[in-house]
This record gives sequence, C-alpha cells and structure tokens, in this order.
Amino acid sequence: MKFKMTSLALLVSLSVTAAETSIEEYIGKIANIYIGKSETVQVGIVAEEDKYLECQEGNWPLSFQLGQVYSDSWLDLVSTVNRTQETVRIGYTPDSESSCDIEYLALVQGDGISGVDPDDGSASLLRTGDYGNIALIGTNGLTESSYSVSDFYNNDVGAAAFDGFTYKEQINDEEGVEKLGRGFWMVKKELNTDHDPDFVEPEYWLQVDFDGLVKITGFRVVLNDQSRQLGRGPEKVVLQVSSDGETFVDHESYLLSQVSDQIATLNTAVTARIVRLKVVTNHGDTYIEVDEFELFSDL
Repeated sequence: MKFKMTSLALLVSLSVTAAETSIEEYIGKIANIYIGKSETVQVGIVAEEDKYLECQEGNWPLSFQLGQVYSDSWLDLVSTVNRTQETVRIGYTPDSESSCDIEYLALVQGDGISGVDPDDGSASLLRTGDYGNIALIGTNGLTESSYSVSDFYNNDVGAAAFDGFTYKEQINDEEGVEKLGRGFWMVKKELNTDHDPDFVEPEYWLQVDFDGLVKITGFRVVLNDQSRQLGRGPEKVVLQVSSDGETFVDHESYLLSQVSDQIATLNTAVTARIVRLKVVTNHGDTYIEVDEFELFSDL
C-alpha cells in the first residue's frame, strides 16, 4: 500500500453547509486531538503568531461533531495529518466564546509551508504503508547493512524491525518486502543480578542509516500483542540523530504506553543521516522487543 495520505487527499471538500455565515481558513498543522464522552471532537493546532484564530483560547480551538455523514472521514483525516504533520487547510466559523466549528478540511501539498530543506533528499523519498514510512527495507536505497543495533538475541536482528512485518502479521504491503527471521528485533537486558556496585547497564538501541540527509518529523513503534502483554515493549525512549555516524545527539525523549501500536510526532523536525531509537526502559520484561520501527518525513 502506498502512503495512505494519497487516498485521503480525495476527501478534500467534505464541508458542512454554513449559510449566511462567514468562514475563515486556517492553513497549518494539527497539534493534538481530544475526544471525550461527548459527541464532540476537539482539534488543536500548532500555534504561530501570524495565525490567529477567532476562537476561544485553549488547547483545542476547533471542533466538529461525531455521528454525521462526514464524521468518520474527518476523524480519519485529522488523525492522519496529526501523525504525519502534513499541512492542512481547515475552514471554520469564527466564535470568540467557544471552540470554532469546522466547516471543511482540505490537504495542502507542495505549498512550501513546511519548509523542506532543499539540500536534503526528503522530497524524493518513497513513502510506504498507512502513514508514509520512509525506513522500510528495500526502499530509499536501504539494505540490511543500513540497520544496526546495540545487540540482538539469537537471530532477531535489527533489520527485522524494518521489514514491514510483526511476529504474526504484515503491516506494510509494499511489493517485494519479505519477513526477516521472526519479524522483530529483540535483545536481552543485562541485569545486575550479582549486585555489583560497579555494574553499568549497557545501552539498548536500533538505528537506520539513510546514507544522506533526510528530514524526520515522526516515528511509529509496533509490537505484537503477546509481547506487549509480557512487558517487552519500549517505555522511556530517546530519539537520537547523527550526521556522521560517530557523534549522536539526543533530539527528543518520549514515554510510550504499554500498547501495541503508537505513533509520535516530533515537537521539532530534525534533519539527519542516521536516526537511532534508544530504549532507556521497557515495561518490565527481561527482553526488549520492537516488531516494527517506522520513520516519517513530512513534506
């Protein structure tokens, strides 16, 4: 499957009738989404000084109602652009006393708003899967030698976390991909069972080398359900980057929940050659496991 955003772009103008009401337009990125017990979906935006909204101040100034003919399509679209940080156009009805009602959604491509560095290769990258993964083995010049890890257990090598498969299913149907080993990377933690006061636990990480600069805007960590229940999934992680393969810089840290599939959007996009996911802690098991690690590059 190619980047799901391609099909979502066809949704462009699913508007609500707003007779005799002026409609303003926001062009930018979605910051977060809130769905409570009510039928209202509240949408946050990336705040910028030159993009003032005539809506009640708060984390979620825009909203729309569930249960309408357009609701599922809108929820699908806003969830995806939130994950990928794609630029979106949102038409809304100004309301200074409450959140503004969304009247239409439209994707924007090639508008230059996201500021891709022309010196990196992000514009020409192949994006695959449901969310636009650029790190799938066999794409963008990536081979098994492009991936490395701190260590691995048995045959659960690092490249297996980039093959489009979990332990039990294929989650990226890009043509030509094959399952590597058991379909995941796993490493056994070294624990201080002897209570050695000088013991220093080693670092655990997996990384991909793009052999050129790319812009990274988000990532996805997938785990099979059985391993999730065992507590093997990453908990505290640090996204590290490098331009030379020798010096790595901590870019952003995250706390991941004990769920099978999670996507993180970087607070600040970063351009790098090598991207590393450092696992500081997991959810309690003696093994750390990542079935699939995806990276996103928003245009």
